[in-house]
Amino acid sequence: MKLEQRFTIRLGDGRSVEYAGTLEGAKRKASKTANPPVAIQVLAGEKLVAARRPYFGWDGKVGWCPWEII
Repeated sequence: MKLEQRFTIRLGDGRSVEYAGTLEGAKRKASKTANPPVAIQVLAGEKLVAARRPYFGWDGKVGWCPWEII
């Protein structure tokens, strides 16, 4: 069963987006909204529930590390 609730998506560039739905949906929305290389934090209320750090490759590629569920 997927639990729906309200999430706040905070991006490293100072933007903040509200999302109502599941955690998986919030992670998808955050990845689509952010442009690398900014950090992503997903909060449920005031509690941090997921985070994604930027990735800088030795070959110049920029992206994200996998999601960390807290």
